[in-house]
Amino acid sequence: MNEPIMKLVKSSHHCTVPAVFVLAVIDALYLDSFRSFIESFMFMVTVVIFGTVAIDVVRDGFMETTESRLVKAL
Repeated sequence: MNEPIMKLVKSSHHCTVPAVFVLAVIDALYLDSFRSFIESFMFMVTVVIFGTVAIDVVRDGFMETTESRLVKAL
């Protein structure tokens, strides 16, 4: 596997708990059909993927800023 996919899989745990909470809330609101479970599951997967990417982008930007400040300080 290539490195970006490995980073995505490794950092996906940051979004799993909020996504599971959202899934539970949506399922509690729409208990009447199996279709709503599939839709909320797809929504959870989408939240995990986009949330992981967003966290990774913010973290990389923060690390670059911190590293550039350290280089300037030296």
